[in-house]
Amino acid sequence: MDLERLKTLGFTLMCGQVDYKGKNYGTFNHHGALLTDDGDALVERLEDEAARGATAKAAPAAPAPAAKTGRKKAEAAPAAPAAETTASDMEADLNGLLGQE
Repeated sequence: MDLERLKTLGFTLMCGQVDYKGKNYGTFNHHGALLTDDGDALVERLEDEAARGATAKAAPAAPAPAAKTGRKKAEAAPAAPAAETTASDMEADLNGLLGQE
């Protein structure tokens, strides 16, 4: 059994075990998976359900148009101009920190 096929059906493959919803259905290695009879039956059932779901999705209903809320978006506040720092301001700040006022 192909491991990718099992993953797509929702099986968990971990530590050499093939599980589905907490129940063990077989083992796997680098050659593939070996499932129990219950595991094979489950794969068939899941694939049948997936096929039926695909045919039901083949003709989707037209999406409903989006409803208008009637609210306007809030306008962004104008950005404050960046304060210009001069060399003398920085020197005064540095002198204040160094205690040299």
